[in-house]
Amino acid sequence: MKIAVLNNSGNVGKSTIAKHLLMPRLTDSIIIPIETINDSDIESPHFKGKNFKDVLVELAIHDNVVVDIGSSNIETTISEMRKLKGSHEDFDFYVVPTVPSQKQQIDTMQTIAQLLDIGIPANKIRIIFNMVDQDETVESLFPKLATYCKELGLQTESVIYQSDLFPMLKDLSIREAAEMNETIKTKLKAETDTDEKRRLASLLAASRLAVGVEDNLNSVFQKVFHE
Repeated sequence: MKIAVLNNSGNVGKSTIAKHLLMPRLTDSIIIPIETINDSDIESPHFKGKNFKDVLVELAIHDNVVVDIGSSNIETTISEMRKLKGSHEDFDFYVVPTVPSQKQQIDTMQTIAQLLDIGIPANKIRIIFNMVDQDETVESLFPKLATYCKELGLQTESVIYQSDLFPMLKDLSIREAAEMNETIKTKLKAETDTDEKRRLASLLAASRLAVGVEDNLNSVFQKVFHE
């Protein structure tokens, strides 16, 4: 599966979604960032939007690829897509994350419109509503965007809930953190040093959060790609 993750806005969770939602659920997948400055911890090749033709080479080589398009490179990338006729067809899906902020919602609608304008069919576009409080709904937080999506036939059921987990992960994947639960409990029982027990207790809290987040992301992945 070849997936582009993009939005005209920054701070919508594109890289987090690429790394924690998509990559772990695609066999032998790689992430390819398209960004002006290489400030990510991804080891795979990095490209700028003007080098989009080189990204297409990577898409041809690998079966499962997530292309994380930085907001500062989206205009150039789409411009290159227009020049390389039919290149947008090399992607199976275009994932557009969004968050409740009004500016990001407006930018999300503009992003969807740009994708449609270059010939990407609506059934290839997937919206993910990110950083949503559990007691809120898509309709209450994203009224105009939700209506716009429904008019285009885009589903509005893919919701990632707000969580304190992501800053706590450091080098761990969510799955790794979730699977540490029993190991940490065992270490806590045996540990006598107060500072170390405090550190382990923090890890246990992260592990418990990870179990819920993993369930949420599994559900979102199913809704995004298997409806």
